[in-house]
Amino acid sequence: MNPHLIEVFQRAYDEKLMHDDKIQHIWGMYTLDAVSVAIARIMRGDKNAKYMTKPLLEDIIKDSHLTEEEIYERELKRELAFIDSITVNDKE
Repeated sequence: MNPHLIEVFQRAYDEKLMHDDKIQHIWGMYTLDAVSVAIARIMRGDKNAKYMTKPLLEDIIKDSHLTEEEIYERELKRELAFIDSITVNDKE
């Protein structure tokens, strides 16, 4: 084998390792969410604890098609909704 082919194989192998690492990280996030919901329901009696409602990568894939301005507007709406929910909870 020549050195160029070895470099190509090394880069491909490194990319596969990165891909596998990302997949394992995502599975870990699903597991963490499931365990935290179970603990919240059992230990604290929190009946409102819910497992995530949509896949983690859904937002990432949608974000890849948005402009920076659209992403900024969506984040701003999320923050405003969060602030509104906090103020409503404080009034109660």
